[in-house]
Amino acid sequence: MYQLFLFLAAVTAVYADTDAALALALRARTDFDRVEAQPFPNLPDAARCAQSQAELLPISRPTELPLVRFRKGYCELLDAGLTGNRTTYRQAAQDFAQAMVAWPARTPEPLSAGVQALSAIARLKAGADPTVLPGIRAGLEQALASRVCPASVMSPRLCGELLDAAKIWQGWILLQDGNLAGAAAVFNQSPDSGWASWVAARQAFEAHYYPQAAADFASAVEVWTNQQKYPRPGAVYVLGPRPDLPAALTELGAARYLAGDYRGAAGSLDAAVKARPEDARAWFLRGLAREALGQPQAALEDYQLASRTAFAQPGQPFASGQAHFYRGVWYFRRRAWTQAEDEFASALNFDPGPGLRVDAAAWRSMAAVAAGSCDASAEALERALPQVSGFFPRPVAERFLEGCRAQPRNLSRK
Repeated sequence: MYQLFLFLAAVTAVYADTDAALALALRARTDFDRVEAQPFPNLPDAARCAQSQAELLPISRPTELPLVRFRKGYCELLDAGLTGNRTTYRQAAQDFAQAMVAWPARTPEPLSAGVQALSAIARLKAGADPTVLPGIRAGLEQALASRVCPASVMSPRLCGELLDAAKIWQGWILLQDGNLAGAAAVFNQSPDSGWASWVAARQAFEAHYYPQAAADFASAVEVWTNQQKYPRPGAVYVLGPRPDLPAALTELGAARYLAGDYRGAAGSLDAAVKARPEDARAWFLRGLAREALGQPQAALEDYQLASRTAFAQPGQPFASGQAHFYRGVWYFRRRAWTQAEDEFASALNFDPGPGLRVDAAAWRSMAAVAAGSCDASAEALERALPQVSGFFPRPVAERFLEGCRAQPRNLSRK
């Protein structure tokens, strides 16, 4: 009640020029307070709040202008979070930037750490170019180091939620940079977010601890699935980084496959292709899992779907190379060795990406060996085996190499 009295006194002094201006200022503040107090953002209220702040801007005096800009940006950010509108995200980022530039007019009141966090978050939500991520990360770190939250700007509760979101974004940027250790150190401060489990899974996967990776990926997927079904109240869910659940399901399937849990892998990958049918890699991995389960026909169908899906997305990086690679596997499993070798050669020419280059070369050599070439191709296959991924059928390659070794003067035992 006392805070409302102070606001009414201040707004009367600032907007005493006309009754209309006073009414507009009161409506703008009421609209913002309604949005700020909501446990779950409401789109009509967020849009109404942004509009009333915009109407107040032209008559705001320098001391109030930063606050109006901040409130407008906050309501726009919630609006964009609910609609996914990138243009609204960019407008919010502009409003926060202008609020920070104008903040000295409110001296001696310090710049709110919540406003600093919002400025960085809006830029990230708008789709910031990777080249500007270091600068955005610096802004997040300044907000987290400051933690100054004047109650005249926003409630301490909201400011705290924004700093929680800023912390998760800080870890997210480290994750984009490939700094798993740094990301883990940040995410471990927010263990309930799902991101701590995700980065732990990434670390275990890179260390080839596949059962642990699968367990950690499963934990992250469970948390994120529950967050989608039962969003938590407050700003963090809307303003924090959104996990890519279909991609997470694909990675879970990959880890389960490499851990030998083929049935679990097939289940995760089935959910992945249903959630994102355009993910060619998920189709391919499900084919591997089905093949391991003794379902060769279903596996062939998945390999073919993986190739068709990749060919349908020519704008994606490495799509053509991956499409030829998946079709090569399909031909190989049909024992069409020559066609398979040609497809793997095309995959290498188009470039299937760093994750498939070594495997594509090994598959090409194995197709040539299967077709009867036991000289250079067999030697190339044997040299490639130590570098292939866990998704390459090493036992199949070994059987072909043993056949070549049984032939005199072709491949010596090494």
